[in-house]
Amino acid sequence: MKTPSLSKLLKQGKFPTGDAADQGLEQLQLLMLRVQQGLWHSRRRAVVVFEGFDAAGKGGAIRRLVEDLDPRGFQVHPIGPPTADERSRHYLQRFWARLPEPGTIAIFDRSWYGRVLVERVDHLTPKVRLKQAYEEINEFERQLLDDDMDVIKIFMAVSKDEQLRRFEERLGDPYKSW
Repeated sequence: MKTPSLSKLLKQGKFPTGDAADQGLEQLQLLMLRVQQGLWHSRRRAVVVFEGFDAAGKGGAIRRLVEDLDPRGFQVHPIGPPTADERSRHYLQRFWARLPEPGTIAIFDRSWYGRVLVERVDHLTPKVRLKQAYEEINEFERQLLDDDMDVIKIFMAVSKDEQLRRFEERLGDPYKSW
């Protein structure tokens, strides 16, 4: 029995599992390798940004995405809370400093949206400053595109029940409980 293509399943609103998921993952990894080779030969750059809920699977998705790539052609940047030094600079500086060289890909595990998400939810910043931050983010992304950089943004979500289940699972896993 032939396994349906990944794109067909996604168009039907179905998330593939089992053999279909494995086959879809292999197709995506091969496609990503071809993209990486195309970027290398054309000396173009790409930024892939993963944002989303805690425990939504960003790290696992990134690991699967880069599994078959040439490690010389990409770098993954985990973005956590800013250090004291980073707090003394404009918040976008730590992203500017990690932009990819020609022919390579920069993958961000969390994004420049983190600032406005956290500060808005936790009411840490006046609304006028949040509006300014949104404008700065739009201008930052516009500059990346104007510099002929490809920008791919991925937001990952899970239900509250699934998130709780994953948090509880992490408590028993010494590799994830830190």
